[in-house]
Amino acid sequence: MRLGLCMGVCVFQGRSTANQRIESWWGIYRRQNASYWRDVFQEFQATGDFNGDFIDKGLIQFCFLKVIQSELDTVVTMWDNHRIRAGGHSNYHGKPCLMYNVPELYHAQDYLHPLQYERVGIVLQEDICLWKTDISCDHDLHELCLMVMEENNLAQCHNATEAKRLYKDLRPLIRALLPEPHH
Repeated sequence: MRLGLCMGVCVFQGRSTANQRIESWWGIYRRQNASYWRDVFQEFQATGDFNGDFIDKGLIQFCFLKVIQSELDTVVTMWDNHRIRAGGHSNYHGKPCLMYNVPELYHAQDYLHPLQYERVGIVLQEDICLWKTDISCDHDLHELCLMVMEENNLAQCHNATEAKRLYKDLRPLIRALLPEPHH
């Protein structure tokens, strides 16, 4: 294969019986985690606790994103450290984190390319990236939420139940401080 050209079959069509375990695992994850969050947010909408405006979206981000990110980080750790068994059509088996970070152990090619530091400098100078921060919503709304939480002795949340409670407690307090937008 030359750069930009494909020699031979590039796409396989048909059923993937070799992926049954991982497909099953993703199905379980979706039913147990992703569907849970969708149901929580749909319930908020159905009960009038979410109307989709800037404030409600920001409150959802403030209350839930750290909890959801923590769950996703756990999934990544579980995936990276699970063992892929030998067999089937693949010669590769082991833990995905090792297979990715130390491909030489598996007699595989390392496809990482060296970083060109001058290109990174351009990105930093031109400020063209939105860098991840600990603030998960609009900065002003974040500050207002922290202030209201302190004034009302509301605690940060660490799980889904606490996040739902915080959202339901914060929403009316924040809305009472802000004027209703004109439509």
